[in-house]
Formats: sequence, C-alpha cells, structure tokens
Amino acid sequence: MAQNLIDLFSALGVRQPEDPPEPVLSSFDVKGIAQYVKDKDVKDVVVMLGAGASVAAGIPDFRSPGTGLYDNLQKYDLPSPQHIFSIDYLEERPEAFFTLARELWPGKYCATTAHVFLKLLHDKNMLRRCYTQNIDGLEGLAGLPSEKYIAAHGNFDNAGCIKCGKEFSPQFVKMHVMDSLVPRCDSCEGVVKPGIVFFGESMPNRFLRGITQDFPACDLLLIIGTSLAVEPFASSCMRVDKAVPRVLINNEQVGLSHGLCFEGEAQYRDVFLGGDLQHNCLQIAEALGFKDELLRLKKKHDSAFLATNAEEHAAEAMHKLKAVEDAPDSTATDTAASASIASSANAVSNATGGAASANVATPTEKVPVSNATDTAASADAESPAKTVSNATDTATSPKVLSPKGEGSEATLSPS
Repeated sequence: MAQNLIDLFSALGVRQPEDPPEPVLSSFDVKGIAQYVKDKDVKDVVVMLGAGASVAAGIPDFRSPGTGLYDNLQKYDLPSPQHIFSIDYLEERPEAFFTLARELWPGKYCATTAHVFLKLLHDKNMLRRCYTQNIDGLEGLAGLPSEKYIAAHGNFDNAGCIKCGKEFSPQFVKMHVMDSLVPRCDSCEGVVKPGIVFFGESMPNRFLRGITQDFPACDLLLIIGTSLAVEPFASSCMRVDKAVPRVLINNEQVGLSHGLCFEGEAQYRDVFLGGDLQHNCLQIAEALGFKDELLRLKKKHDSAFLATNAEEHAAEAMHKLKAVEDAPDSTATDTAASASIASSANAVSNATGGAASANVATPTEKVPVSNATDTAASADAESPAKTVSNATDTATSPKVLSPKGEGSEATLSPS
C-alpha cells in the first residue's frame, strides 16, 4: 500500500521530503570550525566582508539604527540617504558626496583585528580571496596584496570623469577633496568621481568574473560584518558547494532568504557567531593555534600606522603653514593661524618618534571588556595617534562647502 502511494506521488510529480544532510561540522561553534579546518586542511577560504568589520576603526556602517551612515546624513539635506551615492545627485550637488569622501578617505583609519586576521590567513596560505563591500581600503592597509581582495563596490584606488570617462589619478581627486574643492575634468568640466560604484552603475568586471571561479572552489566561506542586503554581492553566498561550511560573523543573523540556516534539523553546515565581531575573529585564530601571531601582527600594524599617520599630519600642517606665509596679504589673523599650524606640526612631528614603539590598540578600535587576552596588545581607545590627529585637525581643518554652500566642518560621527 505504502509503495503504491509512493508510486502515485511520483507519477504526479510530487517529490518526497528529503532527509536532512549529515552535518559537515562536529559542532556549530568556533571549536567545530577549527576542527573542520584542521581535518580538511582548508586552503581556499573565501571571505565576504561588509561594513561591520570597519566599525571598530571608527567608520560607521550603513544600516545600524541610530549609528549607521544612512541615519547620519541629515546634515546633507538629501531627499533620501541613498542619494549621496546617486550619479544624478552627484552632478546636481556634488558637495554632499565629496564632503563625505573627505571624511572617509583612506589613510585616516587603522585596520581592525578582523582585517589583520585576513592578512594572517593569507600568510598561512589559507585565503583564496576576500570580496569586500567596503570602500575604505582597510584590507590593503592591513597588508593584504591587491590580488587577494576584490572591491565589489569599488574604492578610491582610481577615478574618472562621469561625463566623458577620462581617467584621473586618485591623487588628483584627493588634492581637490582635501582642499574642499569639487574635482572637475579638464576636458569637459564634468565631475571626477573616485572608482566607487554608485547606484545604477555596473559592478566591476573583476568581481563578476571572480565570483564564478572563487566561490565554486571555496572550501570554507566566512561572511563577516555584512547585512547581505545588496545584490549581486549577497547571493554570492549561495555559489559555494553544498558541503562547504558557511560561517556568519555578525551582530545579528542575516542571509536566511539566501538559504543560511542556523537552527533545527536543517542546520548542517551554517554557523552563526554573534556578538563582538573583532573578538570572534580573535577566538577563531586562537582555536586554530595562531592567536599570538595575530596579536603580534596587529601590534606591528598599529605601530606602523601611528608613525605614518603622524608624519602625514605633520607634512599637511607644514604645507598649510607655507600657504599662509606665502599669502600676499598677511594679517594678524594669518599670523595667529600660522603660529597655531606650526605648533601643531611640531607637536605631530615630535610625536612621530614615539608612536612607532607605542604598545597601543588601533586609534579608534575599542576592545571589549570581556576580551581580557587583548589587554597586553591593546591600550585605551583614546590613543596617542588620536590625540595627535585631533590637535592637528583643530588647527588646520579648513571650512568646507556644505550641500547648502555654507561653511561647516567636514565631520562624520559614528554616533
């Protein structure tokens, strides 16, 4: 009788429910991930990186209520937050985007533990590729070779005119942006935009090619700090083989519409690690046996960043000092400004020597209290670099054109 029903359902095209696959992990936690890596000799890790990985550096993500970038764009008087990445709006009122770009320009923020963790995976010959949604360039700053990461939404590494397509160097755009000017094409007067993908623009060819090659070859997928809300990036997590574990390291569970499953009998390969993202990356490193290496690499990176950052601030301050001194009509105000800039430049320059040896954390990265093991390689979030940077910025930050054309400081607070 039972067989007759099975035959009938089969003839009608009704498929029998399949038994859930056997779990590919010994446990759905850090320990299970580490055991899988060791048992399978994992060598082709693919990482999907989102804005959550950079929040600890002081860069806000996009969608967190209250603190996200989209919730903090009211000062630009936009029709909607997404308009700041609209080509049409860029042509109409470019000041809004370039004021934001001035704040987000690479070099102002230090790579986080999560970024340095990716560099360590590369050093261990375990990383196949990192696909990042971020435009902050912290992957490269952490030391990851350019061939090892793909900026799905572009970054500041190139630039071009949005009208005629003429290419420009990133330095050309940076020079204008830092002087609070809109970079324009010398051929057609069109706006020159960094290579960031705006809404409606095509994804980079390297991304479109890469996902067809890297994801099928992946033997472990790490999804770090992304809401998986933007296509075609989000659905890339479905491209890995069905036997490949997918680990979501994020504040909240996402990706359920893309087949990720974190509970019940249907869970057989997906792992959710909630809570502090940086701490979770450190925990994975510890379970794999190279936590100490990660801490040493992070400390080395922080020291190099502090030294470089201080030198750049000193050079910028001296450049502005020279501009003030060369002005034909030097007033008492100019003299006071000159003295203030010189003082800041000297303070930064003097701090440079000590910065390189300082045993501190990322200038803005906050280490969770529960993560006591980080204490040896970390200090208070208010580091010398932040103090030096603030001293320089206070004296030298020029007024910039707001979207309404008024003078305002170019700042973007994550809170």
